[in-house]
Amino acid sequence: NWYKLLKDGRSDFFDSIKENYFEVYKLFKDAELDDQSIETFSWWAYLETMAHNDNWEKRKIGIKGEYKSYVYEMVILEKLKISNKELAPASIDNPDAGYDLKSCRKNNNEELYNIYIESKYNSRGNKNFYLSRNEFNKCIDESGKYFVYLWNNEDQEEPYIYNDEDILANTPKDQGGSTWKTTFIKFDD
Repeated sequence: NWYKLLKDGRSDFFDSIKENYFEVYKLFKDAELDDQSIETFSWWAYLETMAHNDNWEKRKIGIKGEYKSYVYEMVILEKLKISNKELAPASIDNPDAGYDLKSCRKNNNEELYNIYIESKYNSRGNKNFYLSRNEFNKCIDESGKYFVYLWNNEDQEEPYIYNDEDILANTPKDQGGSTWKTTFIKFDD
């Protein structure tokens, strides 16, 4: 049943159906469900949300932040003269990645290196957000290359950008036999 593969994200879905369900694969390609439009982001996010029985209303807010980050990164990559082919939306391709976008920067030798961006959108206009343990673990794994882009209104042109040090300074510590799963992070205005 090819439709059960939808919950694993777009990349795994396309990889899995390409050989065994070519007609379904062609249908999805013809419907342009492999592009980077906001409609496509929303479509895949909706499927993933429904597959996991999550809250669609909250997820729609998250999509705003993810797409704003995607558009912002396209502009940054253009300014840095880096191909936008380096920009990969992990949130729809691999929902368990621990970040929403993989992008690139150049080091002093003009060599590319990956950065990982978790997008947050606070619809109330505050500088706070929830961070999952999975996102925190990715932040640790990609120290120096992990960023949270926080958006809090539609007209905002640039996100508030927090690096791994900002995140680590504002997360709780595991103690005894307890570990946290989600934490609320608030930055001063």
